[in-house]
Amino acid sequence: MGRSRLPLCSADARFARITSAEPRRTARLAYHQRMRMVISFLVFVASAALGLFLASLWVTGVSLSLHPVGFVIAVLVYAVAQAVLSPFFAKMANRYAPAFLGGVGLISTLVALFIATLVPSGGLQIHGVGAWSVATVVVWLVTALATVLLPLLFVKKKAADR
Repeated sequence: MGRSRLPLCSADARFARITSAEPRRTARLAYHQRMRMVISFLVFVASAALGLFLASLWVTGVSLSLHPVGFVIAVLVYAVAQAVLSPFFAKMANRYAPAFLGGVGLISTLVALFIATLVPSGGLQIHGVGAWSVATVVVWLVTALATVLLPLLFVKKKAADR
C-alpha cells in the first residue's frame, strides 16, 4: 500500500507550506539583491560624474569634454576602473602593506583617472603633477561624499512621498 500524500501532523503541514513558498522567496530575494546592486552602481556612476565634473571646474589643468558622448565615456571608464581597482588594491594592501589601507581609495582613484585619460574619445585630460594630485583628492572626496549622501536624499524623498 502506498504512502498517503496527506500531512501526518500540523508540523508536516507547516513544512509543506514553507517548502512550497521557498522558491518564490528565493526569487524575490535574488531580484531585490540585483536591484540593490544596480542602484548602488548607478549611485556610484552619478557620484563619479559629479566628482569628475567638479574637478574639471575647480582644478586648473583638468579638462572634461562636455560633449555628451565624451563625458559619458570618461565617467563610465573611470567608474568601472574604480570599481575593479579598489577591491584589488584593498586586498593587496591588506595582504602586503596593511599600513596603506587608508590610502587605497586615493591610489585607486589616481589609477582610475589615469586609465580614463588613456581612452582617446573619453574627453578627460589632466596636465601637470599638481593637477593630478589635486584632481585625485577632489574626485576621491566628492565621490566618497556623494556615494554616502545621494542614497540618503533618495530615501528621504521616498519617505516624503509616502
